[in-house]
Amino acid sequence: MDLVTPQSLRVACDTIELQRVRRFITEMSRTYAVPVEVENRIILAVDEAVANIIEHGGQAKATDWIDIEIEVEPGSFTVVIRDFSQPFDPRRAPEVDIRSHVQAGKRKGLGIFLLQRIMDRIDYKSTDGGANELRLTKTFASAN
Repeated sequence: MDLVTPQSLRVACDTIELQRVRRFITEMSRTYAVPVEVENRIILAVDEAVANIIEHGGQAKATDWIDIEIEVEPGSFTVVIRDFSQPFDPRRAPEVDIRSHVQAGKRKGLGIFLLQRIMDRIDYKSTDGGANELRLTKTFASAN
């Protein structure tokens, strides 16, 4: 498989950076000819993941940073998100009952639910250096 050289972005742990993150994902997905409907889903999932790190990461503050790296293979777009906030594995989060959530009028708390529904693969690990590494992969029909 041909793995494209990773492209990366470093942002501060601040919600003002979410716009830069969305622009970066848009630019990278267009560079690698990701279909628009897939691109929009990836942008939403990455936005949710980064927002959750910023808002719920515990000790994360604007002086901290988040690295975002793109890995592309034919028919596959992976976003790797690294940060140093509190460890949190979204694969271990409790299942959300969407009907109860909506009936209760809750407006927040669906970020992980969206990640699970949008992305085809979610991997998480805590590295030896104390970083969290979240890998979000979306597959699509390749033009090749």
